[in-house]
Amino acid sequence: MLPDPIRVEELYERIHHELLQSFSEWDQLYLILEFVNSVRGHYSSFDSYLIQLFHEFPWMKSPLLFTGMHPDEFEVQIKKIEQVVEKVQELKQDELLAQKIDYLRQGLHYLNEWLGVERFTDDNALVLKEKSGRQTQSEEGKVFIPVVRGGGAKNTRGRLRKLEVQLVGEARRSKYEIKPLFGVIGADAGKIGQRAAKAAGKLFQENGVRTKYWSSTASFELNHAWHAGHSANLALSGLFYCEMLQGENSREYFKLNPSMAVTGDIDEDGKVLPVEEKGLREKVHAAFFSWVQVMVVPMDQLEQVTEYVQLLNKRFPNRHLILKGVGHLRELFYDRRISLHVQRSLISLTAKQVWKKKVNAVFGLIIAILIGIIAWLQFGPVDQNPVSIEYSGEYLVLKNQYDITVDRIELGEVAVEKMVEKHGENPRGLLYDMNGDGVNELIWSKSMENYNRENTFIQAWSVSGDSIIWQQPVKMEYGFPRQYLANEGSLNITEMAVVEVDGISKLIVTANVGNFFPASVRRLNLITGAKEQEYMHAGQISDMAVLDLDKDGQEDLVFTGVNNAFWLATVFVLDPADLQGHSPLQGDYVVEGMGRANEDKYLFIPKTIVGKYYSFVEKFNFGWQVYIDKSRELFWVKVREVSREIENYGKQEASVYIYFNYNLEPVSFITSNHYDIIARELYQKGDVPFIPDYEYWEAFKDSVIYWDGSMIVQEEISK
Repeated sequence: MLPDPIRVEELYERIHHELLQSFSEWDQLYLILEFVNSVRGHYSSFDSYLIQLFHEFPWMKSPLLFTGMHPDEFEVQIKKIEQVVEKVQELKQDELLAQKIDYLRQGLHYLNEWLGVERFTDDNALVLKEKSGRQTQSEEGKVFIPVVRGGGAKNTRGRLRKLEVQLVGEARRSKYEIKPLFGVIGADAGKIGQRAAKAAGKLFQENGVRTKYWSSTASFELNHAWHAGHSANLALSGLFYCEMLQGENSREYFKLNPSMAVTGDIDEDGKVLPVEEKGLREKVHAAFFSWVQVMVVPMDQLEQVTEYVQLLNKRFPNRHLILKGVGHLRELFYDRRISLHVQRSLISLTAKQVWKKKVNAVFGLIIAILIGIIAWLQFGPVDQNPVSIEYSGEYLVLKNQYDITVDRIELGEVAVEKMVEKHGENPRGLLYDMNGDGVNELIWSKSMENYNRENTFIQAWSVSGDSIIWQQPVKMEYGFPRQYLANEGSLNITEMAVVEVDGISKLIVTANVGNFFPASVRRLNLITGAKEQEYMHAGQISDMAVLDLDKDGQEDLVFTGVNNAFWLATVFVLDPADLQGHSPLQGDYVVEGMGRANEDKYLFIPKTIVGKYYSFVEKFNFGWQVYIDKSRELFWVKVREVSREIENYGKQEASVYIYFNYNLEPVSFITSNHYDIIARELYQKGDVPFIPDYEYWEAFKDSVIYWDGSMIVQEEISK
């Protein structure tokens, strides 16, 4: 049944008027969708109205516009728009409109990339011909603010806005100032930024660096939208404080992580205040459905925000948003994930100060020479040798022994996010003096953005020469003919280590195909980067430890993970001098072009009684981490049995920690608190016949299976 044409005309007049008045791209899109939904699929009958409205279709080019948008909902909206275009011939032939809709499809691609969602579809309308990779808009000196916006169709959504604070000079009055360059509404519109400026000024004075009162401006990248409320005050204050430190030419200053979202009010003393309860969920969505790595929230609201994120992670488990609660402004500068400490060299700082004071050339030269002598006596020669690696924002930061920044390399937000989340002892990037000149070179994995992408490689970089020494791609080069895998897919680097093989330093690299199999252990020539040997594992490798197990002076490689061919957690030892071949296999896990490896030891860890009960939802247990206890000549492996919801605790992991001696014999077991809770619940419900006790674990020692080349038959473990 056709809608009432009179009502359609009235609706069109209102929507068209609001479209012309609106500056918000999302308001414009929602207004158009409101009309589309009102005609209930009769697009051809009302094509004249649709043509006029689609003529005002917004350009949505900025990735910021898609933050806070649920991809499932957005995909429905895109399909609705495509249905209209398909039914109305004039719209179908509109090339400009086609470009605008392509930006929506690109936005959907961004969302899925940010969330770690792999999409496979036969609907070509939703797949771009060229995917440009994960897009972000992070810039130094700026952070993101989660805000709540209202749509023209009464839709309330969260989204991110990019905030910047810039110094404009000394304030005319004796007070610190932040002047907004964006539109402000609300009862306290005239006071926006006042508390933020005072709090930053107070912290400035507490640190003894005040020489003047500063004035600044604050602006959003997309300034056509108005701002209300005080949830940007924490970010305003933090940015203002950083700018003042640099404005004073302080030797030490801070930079906020440009890849974080910050929400929080603040009082004049710097205490962080909660934001309004209404809209908090939308602000969390704005950060979650985006590329930001960290979300900073008031400490009083951290628990509530955590609950929101845990709910979202049930649908999008690959999205890893780090949450940080702060109670005071100064806490922004305690955590390296949210701020970067920078220290200028004494010489460069003095040169700036001399130039600023406009002294004569001779005096300036004398001062520079004296400062150079002092710096030499205090620090030695200018130290360009990096000894540590830090990560901040999009950057890998190299520092010397005096904690002074030597170099900064733009790594990309995704790579930095992976570095921050690293749980193993060995890094994804390391420093090593490859040529013996006393200056370390950097060896790192570049572009670890997504699995099955042909864009990951290892690079050796000369810090002193500012040049690439060698660069090697990291690809899966062996086929599994009875498995659906891309033989040329790119691998993600997980760990690196330098070990001695016959007195020569070699680079050991572990890599996985995302969340799938197989995994690879490679030995590379440290000088040329050439691959010398490769071990292929039919599963995932979670962690690696370097340890001399048999005390022969030769380091051994200890690994843990899971073997997909047997659905079991594994622990195995490889000799770095012999890394050729593949792991134990069976069934359809057949590899082409590679023979069996000669592991020093390879063992399987069966599921415990708790893990077996949940086999219907989690088919295998998982070796997760290796820890070394050299003082007792032990190492222990964390094995994850299951992850499930526990009342009052949320989703938690049930884990078993197995202690091994250097002969790889299990000597003791420790269970996590959540393992014990789940075991007790199962026993009380009658789902398992007993709670694992000492006798059970003693018997379980004998269930560990040492590979001897034969098929595995799992035995039931009973008391």
